[in-house]
Amino acid sequence: MGQINFRISDDEKMILQLIAQMRGLTMTELVKHNVFDTISQERVDLAFKLLEEGKIGRKKAWKISGLNGHEFLKEWTRRNAEEKISDELAEKTLNIALNLNSKDFLKKSNN
Repeated sequence: MGQINFRISDDEKMILQLIAQMRGLTMTELVKHNVFDTISQERVDLAFKLLEEGKIGRKKAWKISGLNGHEFLKEWTRRNAEEKISDELAEKTLNIALNLNSKDFLKKSNN
């Protein structure tokens, strides 16, 4: 868990406290919710930009986007997104798959 600290004037603090109190929130909750509401579209754009550049995979993009699973898949389809997998990783994955012993995955009988 991380923490962000910043300074505000006494007047700004008073305003935030009043709004938070009116909404039944702590001042911290109010600020956090508003920050994430403000950057919600930027989160989605950033997630898909990093995905397109091959800097992150699908799971990390989903987390960064802040979307639920269904929303993320809809956005994935809308943007025609593709996960970039390096040739090295693709080759390694293929070799692992080709060398798997399928007998290891068969249910063992108790006879």
